[in-house]
Amino acid sequence: MRFSTIHNTLDNQLKFEINYCGIAKHGSDWLEEHSKPTYAVWIIDKGNINITYNGHLYQLQKGDAFIFRPNVEYTAWNEYKENCSFMFIQFEVYIGKGFTSTDVLQTEGMLKAEHIEHETKIIFQCYKNYIDDQHLALLHLKSAALLLITKMLTRARTGSIIISKEKTEKINKLKTVLTYIDDNLDGEITIKELADLLFMSEKYFITYFKKTIGVTPYSYILSIKMKKAYEYIEVQGYTVKQTAALLGYTDQYTFSKAFKRFYGFSPSRVHATTNR
Repeated sequence: MRFSTIHNTLDNQLKFEINYCGIAKHGSDWLEEHSKPTYAVWIIDKGNINITYNGHLYQLQKGDAFIFRPNVEYTAWNEYKENCSFMFIQFEVYIGKGFTSTDVLQTEGMLKAEHIEHETKIIFQCYKNYIDDQHLALLHLKSAALLLITKMLTRARTGSIIISKEKTEKINKLKTVLTYIDDNLDGEITIKELADLLFMSEKYFITYFKKTIGVTPYSYILSIKMKKAYEYIEVQGYTVKQTAALLGYTDQYTFSKAFKRFYGFSPSRVHATTNR
């Protein structure tokens, strides 16, 4: 993978947190004027709903969905003065500690039912299982919500990251470092090497990197290596020893300890599952 754009650089650090998922039901006289403190998605289950948002009128029918960004005023009401219901998902998205939930995605607005029909069917079934208190239902529900949100962002084609001009310039400056990390995963990467690329002191470089990306250089490198390790073992079928060598570890035991600390289970477990 080459970091050809700022967004590709940051996508690896993108984190989603599903705060809440539920069903809202409203009568024929429903009118709501509000703003969301976090990102939110509505998926219409019954009735027809109008939403005015950022100066535009949206008319939603069964199966349609709407993404709200934080702190944007909207008005919503029943189209035909009938009862309506919709699933709502509240979520936050962030990158390390460098971007808050209001900084990240610029995606908002309506998606038609035909674009997310499969994902919508899954999440409604997962919600039913959750209400029925089935085993692992909450985990399935959160996974289904993330699947739906990801599909919506992909379909919308506007899920880009909002960053200030100042931060854009800082990230552009780090592209050389990020590409260097990606190209040298087979060896030990020192902070001094990275700092020298930008003619910075090690101390200043660490501070600069963390403020710009949201995590320390060490955490970033470890994250890239561990995700690559999982791919080597799970997808490409390498042994633990081979994977350790490919990622610059002096021995498989040091690598295994790092892997287990990162994922919570050993790489040999992944290898055993893959080779059944």
